[in-house]
Amino acid sequence: MSSALDLLEDTRDDFDALEDALLHVAAETNLTFSALRSACHRSRRRRITRHGQYKLSGAQEEVLISVAQAFSMNNVALSVAQIRELVQRKWGVRVSRQWVDRFVGRHRGKLSTRTCKALADKRAGKDVFDGVFDFCEELKDFLSNHSFPNNAVLNYDETRVVQKGEKLVLCRIEAAKKGTANFRSTGHQIVASLLTFVATDGSVLLSLYILKGRFGDASEASVNFTLENAPRVTRGTWPRFYVWNDSGYLHANVFKSILTKVSEEINIKYPGLKALLFGEQLAAHRRADIMEFALGRGLFLVSISKDTSLITQPLDEAPFATLQADRVRRNEAAIMDGILTNTDTRVALILAAHEAERRAFSRPVIIGAFRRRGLWPFDAKLMQANIKAILCLMETAETPIETTRRAALEVIQAAQERVQDAQACTSCGKAVVDRGVLHSPFLQLKRQREIDEEEAKEKAAKATCVEERAQKRAEQEKQKVDKAAARENL
Repeated sequence: MSSALDLLEDTRDDFDALEDALLHVAAETNLTFSALRSACHRSRRRRITRHGQYKLSGAQEEVLISVAQAFSMNNVALSVAQIRELVQRKWGVRVSRQWVDRFVGRHRGKLSTRTCKALADKRAGKDVFDGVFDFCEELKDFLSNHSFPNNAVLNYDETRVVQKGEKLVLCRIEAAKKGTANFRSTGHQIVASLLTFVATDGSVLLSLYILKGRFGDASEASVNFTLENAPRVTRGTWPRFYVWNDSGYLHANVFKSILTKVSEEINIKYPGLKALLFGEQLAAHRRADIMEFALGRGLFLVSISKDTSLITQPLDEAPFATLQADRVRRNEAAIMDGILTNTDTRVALILAAHEAERRAFSRPVIIGAFRRRGLWPFDAKLMQANIKAILCLMETAETPIETTRRAALEVIQAAQERVQDAQACTSCGKAVVDRGVLHSPFLQLKRQREIDEEEAKEKAAKATCVEERAQKRAEQEKQKVDKAAARENL
């Protein structure tokens, strides 16, 4: 029926009446006239039509919403007058203050959201897109020679779990050109580093908590820690492991032990199966000895292109976002339970993160993240389209992004013009005043004029001195020339 409706839409303009078009399409598709007419009316009822009194079209309102969101994200919200001027300048439509109030009320859900954050400069250049393009080409060549089932393609990522007041904050770890990991953290108590391995079929292979302990020169240390079994809701609950080191970060030795455990878990579940692991460009992930060790274990380590993990990595999308939302609801209860039971706050927060992780990494969330990122099933066009959309690397044609950018530029230009006009009619300067005494603005301006006159006199005197020095130098040069000519004559 959908194909018949599409054909009706294409041939509608060829006929004078709708009944003639329905008869033609019914004969072409072997459908009855009444069934096709009913389907046509149902499709037209579902179609959302705008009222005739709307002053802006749907696309124009989307552009206006995007401009307002862009300024709101930078904490410079547009005023009512600026919105009215923008609509008048961009589309030639006059709107009232009441219209702006109603517009904000209709789209308050979009305009009041300020959870977005601008990308860093190193993540917002064309080099980032070029890196993704090269990554797609290399991965396409690799997959042409190797084949992996869904349960053998995994994504692993590390996140930082710290305590910030009464909240548990997840801070993302980023790659750096040095041996140790470069992380964005706060000066609060460090709880743990969480490393999770998820597969494209929605299952979680294992998760690891990296904890910090005071070892010193010894190989052992005593730590305060409580292990409690998480409630098993399903039989597919994944195993969790804990490791302690001096820093609490993931380094080469710990990562090698983790790869050993990963290969053991894969061999237990799927004997003889090789796996493909997508990770970031951390120094511990890209060492030659680590990659050679992983190949000996049947693990292919593939690093996602530089500075694109927030865009192309599935774990950085929905799984970690769900974990972030769930831990907020559990932190306060965990801290209160720790106080009442005389339990260390660190232990209570780890237990809260343990429970939040179990609920956050569900099968639909993981599968949807892989598909939306285009990593698996591998879709190079979708991955490049996501990068283009986020980095605004679009064609120069009239696209919504280009229209939004031009509208925002017009607002900025109008603001600059107002500032220049205000500066032209504003008197400002410096004046010498007495402490604790009220002064009249006219006296202040008079004092400013006197200071300007004194500065002008000083500049004139300096210019006169410069001219006199130049004349003296010229006279001295002339005298030298005259003396040399007189000596030659003698």
